[in-house]
Amino acid sequence: MHSPPRNESSRESSRILDFLRLHLVSLYQPAALDQVLSRHADVATFFSKGVERLVDSDLPRGFRKKCRQRSFAELARQELESCARHQFSVLLRDDSLWPANLREIPLMPLLLFCRGTLDSVLDQRAVAMVGSRYPTPHGLRQARRFARLFAERGVTVVSGLARGIDAASHEAALEAGGRTIGVLGSGLARVYPRENRSLADAVARQGALLSEFPCDAAPLRHHFPQRNRILSALGLGLVVVEAGEKSGSLLTVDWALQQQRPVFVVPGRPEDAEARGGLRLIQSGAQPVLDPEEVFEVLQVLRAEGPIKSVPRAGDGLPSDPFIARLEELFRERDYWHPDALAERLEEDPGALLRKLLRLEAEGAVDRVLGGHYVLRKSP
Repeated sequence: MHSPPRNESSRESSRILDFLRLHLVSLYQPAALDQVLSRHADVATFFSKGVERLVDSDLPRGFRKKCRQRSFAELARQELESCARHQFSVLLRDDSLWPANLREIPLMPLLLFCRGTLDSVLDQRAVAMVGSRYPTPHGLRQARRFARLFAERGVTVVSGLARGIDAASHEAALEAGGRTIGVLGSGLARVYPRENRSLADAVARQGALLSEFPCDAAPLRHHFPQRNRILSALGLGLVVVEAGEKSGSLLTVDWALQQQRPVFVVPGRPEDAEARGGLRLIQSGAQPVLDPEEVFEVLQVLRAEGPIKSVPRAGDGLPSDPFIARLEELFRERDYWHPDALAERLEEDPGALLRKLLRLEAEGAVDRVLGGHYVLRKSP
């Protein structure tokens, strides 16, 4: 993690500025950034040697234009000065302290602004929690119950510092003496909502606040769906506690599924509008959980020594195991299976089988598709 350049060599400061410049250029175009990094791994030489090679590339024209604008170099200097004033750190993607759970995940930012302290070991054991900004009393109780037990078991609780379920999750983790990470949809100097500023201070003391947005960036509407991809990736799994049918939490679920993170839903009451989105997720195949222990069982968080296993390469197939061998036979009969049908064919308890499938999904061996069906991971 890099503090402001006061105690850094000029060479290191120049390196941070190069990262900052490319970060600001690519802030709203993470897919373009991934393309650049696949061709120019050395960020430090990109602006001196790599920019001209973009002229005839298939990158978006606006992105190529910004790469050639010198104004972003000045913006990078201003941003580093702002970090110095606020005593924020700059965490670079190639640093050893870059969160392990964000490595090898597509569409990640080039850097993160940080207030507080990340723990490269402890924060690998993390669970993300999201939900309604206007939860029912039942939802708040469940968020606190789950977050408290996660924290007591040494699992870092990741959330978005929003009103409602997010805030309750952070608060419960803090009260239990655990670690918690808040991922903001604004700059670290513009905590939103304002009533959570004291909570943000507490999170920074007992964990960390993270943002990809410049220090003074406003909480713009389009920032929140974008920040959700970081929030979901930081956790080994995502727990949804109350979400309406048009809730922003459902966007986080989409990111989690793309990142091969299992999704858990704490069931609410059908008559509560803020619970119906979560119940729809269960209908689509998400794992309903009544107790935090069920999350531990699926993720094996308590025994985890690192992040979720990497996705197998094409042709790797499923891990060797008697249960897997039987499962592979069935997938040769049919391309996709619903868990209930698999349980009947395998003569297994449906709940136990679903937990096995979710574990395989977390390991990248199977994919969940429309209707809660499962398919073998296809070649990229």
